[in-house]
Amino acid sequence: MKTIFKTVACMSLLLLSLSACQEFKIDTQMTPEKEAASVRLESDALESYTISATNPQPISFKVASNTPWTISRSDNAEWLAVSPASSSVSSLNVDVTVNAVENTTYEDRSVTLTISAEKVDKTYTVVITQNRLGKLFVQPVTDALSALGADAEFTIETNLPWEVHSSEAWLTFDETSGEAEEGIKTITATAEASNVIERKATVTVTAGADTETFEVIQKGKLIVVPVADAIVADGGSQDFTIETDLPWEARSSEMWLNLDKTSGEGDGSVITVKATADPNTSIMRKAKVTVTVGGKEETFDVTQKGMTLEIVPPAETAIDRTGGELILDVDASMEWEPVTDTEWITVEKLSATQFKVTGAWNNKFAPRTGVVAVKPVSTSYGDVKSVIELTQDINFKFEGDYVINEDGSIRINSGVKTRVTTLDNFRYASMTLKFGDVNFGTKGELWAVTNAAGCNIYNQLSLGGNLRIRQDGNLPNSGKSTYKNQSLSGMNQEALNAMTEYRFEVVPDGTVDPSYDNVFYHFVRFWYNGTLNTELNFRSVYEDDPTAAGAYWFGFYNTVTDGTWYVVKSCDITVYPEGE
Repeated sequence: MKTIFKTVACMSLLLLSLSACQEFKIDTQMTPEKEAASVRLESDALESYTISATNPQPISFKVASNTPWTISRSDNAEWLAVSPASSSVSSLNVDVTVNAVENTTYEDRSVTLTISAEKVDKTYTVVITQNRLGKLFVQPVTDALSALGADAEFTIETNLPWEVHSSEAWLTFDETSGEAEEGIKTITATAEASNVIERKATVTVTAGADTETFEVIQKGKLIVVPVADAIVADGGSQDFTIETDLPWEARSSEMWLNLDKTSGEGDGSVITVKATADPNTSIMRKAKVTVTVGGKEETFDVTQKGMTLEIVPPAETAIDRTGGELILDVDASMEWEPVTDTEWITVEKLSATQFKVTGAWNNKFAPRTGVVAVKPVSTSYGDVKSVIELTQDINFKFEGDYVINEDGSIRINSGVKTRVTTLDNFRYASMTLKFGDVNFGTKGELWAVTNAAGCNIYNQLSLGGNLRIRQDGNLPNSGKSTYKNQSLSGMNQEALNAMTEYRFEVVPDGTVDPSYDNVFYHFVRFWYNGTLNTELNFRSVYEDDPTAAGAYWFGFYNTVTDGTWYVVKSCDITVYPEGE
């Protein structure tokens, strides 16, 4: 058996089988069995190549095979020549050269070469793309230019005549057109001095059918370092600095604070401005200093010490949703008083250093905020105060079709079982609803209910003048499924749509029933627009279970499809004490 060994030349991109300085062995004395087992095809060709439109350079790669091979093209691309394109006999290692003519069109073109060999499943695919005539490459300006005026360079690479245009007159070029050149052309862009903090120009480069655009940004510098400390009450000065390369202005919001410089021409250096305060005989005060450069503003506060009046920031600013109190501390060197304009909050001064804030039950259907303040008793200090904002969460949960309005009211829509339920449980209590707009349909209803384990009380108001009160449970004293209906004369659709207030309450009666182990009675009452309309008496369900209590809810017990809806502005719960 005769074997030929040949050393393959070193190449940077050869595949593993053609790696640098590696021996490639092919058996030249083939039998059919050996041939079927050992035929092979190898190439170091890349998957893709890109060549220029003008003066295209040859592409070279190697093909090695011990069986005849061919290189086919995806189309009849006459602009591309492959040599050699085939081998009718096995060849150890062949250099293949691909040459392209110049592309005189304005479109890119490409061809796919496929390298294959007889009795070898493996193939190589090579895509060769030639750029269109006039292919344009632009390296844009990347850094912002100084507002003082500056130059910046960008480059153009093309093989066609070119032009450069600026969208703005303040940006010019040392050259605006030229002929086709080999290599890279460098253009200098010049920005005039600016009086705005930032401006932009669009640069357009055109060569043949190609266009490239980019933005040039010119930015002014503005760095303001505010005063470091408060000015003393007796009067004094503090410095601040401005660093800019544009014309600038500075102003104070208060007459008692004066600036020794209020305008200037920036040259990029640091400018020091002195802020001087008049003596202060009132409480601590603040002025706002505004520095304006090229349409941009920077602001900071200058504080001057004075007499003290401040609510000490508390650890807690939330009032309990069911109503509660907060004790706030005050740091003051004058006589003061607490004030508030929030209707659900009251304030009371406790001492020279404290006051009490009391918040009511949140009867709205959204979280709410309130404001309290302290101010001097004497008007000689002017309109000064220390203010703090307080918050309060809601007392209800919701289900069904509803909308919470911006004022904290709720619109309840029929069509599903829409309900509003208290988060807490109660025994003897009243629930008072204040209404906004009301739209009862022909089957409209309003339920007010309290549910507790084993004992439930229902109050159903429906169109047609019927009030149903039901008390049920499996409790021995209160009875099971006790219904009482009360006809409500005049309670028609017009009357219901005029409803402004609805009140449902379960109140201890104070009397007992000796036939039922002296069980206490309670009243279930219904009030319409502030007037007691119906009062019914039951043996108290709560006598059977001293721990029983239930959440109160209102809304739709059933699905009503007549378009009924109503807006409830507030819901107040009043708890009644136990006892006779």
